[in-house]
Amino acid sequence: LKTKYLNTKPWILNILWLNSTTKTQHNPKFSAGKQMTDKNNFNEQKLLRSYFKDGLLSTFPSKRTKQIGVLQLLIRKFELYKEYNEREVNEIIKQSIQCRDHCFFRRELINLKLLERDPRGKIYQRVI
Repeated sequence: LKTKYLNTKPWILNILWLNSTTKTQHNPKFSAGKQMTDKNNFNEQKLLRSYFKDGLLSTFPSKRTKQIGVLQLLIRKFELYKEYNEREVNEIIKQSIQCRDHCFFRRELINLKLLERDPRGKIYQRVI
């Protein structure tokens, strides 16, 4: 590892690695945009049963892999390549969760590169 990452927490390194691998090559194990298989469909149903109540996210998992899975389900509420302003993004997220912390979920979607924001921070777009 580079010296600038020596004091970085391990889960941040995982995100950095995930972002670098999805940009350069298709990694089917970690790709957010991978096609659904029977196993993935089972995991999706398990996530829906465990963390969603009445179609709304009721609890957020503590394990990072499950968090990514839940965020992948949440990003489906957005149309691919459609431009949204921040208010629209917040409304879509608010309609999908039971808690009030929509900003956390917006930041997580952006950090995982599931949702992109323009340099001015005004326009959001689903890219995966």
